[in-house]
Amino acid sequence: MKLPRFSIALIGLAFVLVSLSTPAQEPTRAAKREMKGIKLYSWPDNSTHQWNFVLMPGTNRNKTTAEIKASRNTLKTLEELKTRLATLAVGEYVFWDLRVDSQQFSLPPQEQVQQITAYCEARKLKLSILNNPPKQSPL
Repeated sequence: MKLPRFSIALIGLAFVLVSLSTPAQEPTRAAKREMKGIKLYSWPDNSTHQWNFVLMPGTNRNKTTAEIKASRNTLKTLEELKTRLATLAVGEYVFWDLRVDSQQFSLPPQEQVQQITAYCEARKLKLSILNNPPKQSPL
């Protein structure tokens, strides 16, 4: 059965209108904040020259370097991190923790830090960067 061109055009127009009227699917956000916030860890992967990120629930104990890096939830790109951040509850505390092991964990380039900071602000997340205190001079 061959459809007239007019019918094909109408079907195409209907498809375009439906797709334009359907908003992009927003990720579902958590209904409430985590009791002790979320920890964010970042480190460079020297073999790929990319940055790795992990988000983990905050706890009363410090996590080890091995535990963090072995996480199945390692995010390999900035976009993956943003997608995961988008699922956190409004007002969630995100602690970017660099205190675990300063030889292993660090901040990515300033441009990426600014992108992540701006993204958290836009998503109404409370981002804090936790650094080791500067070493005191022996004098």
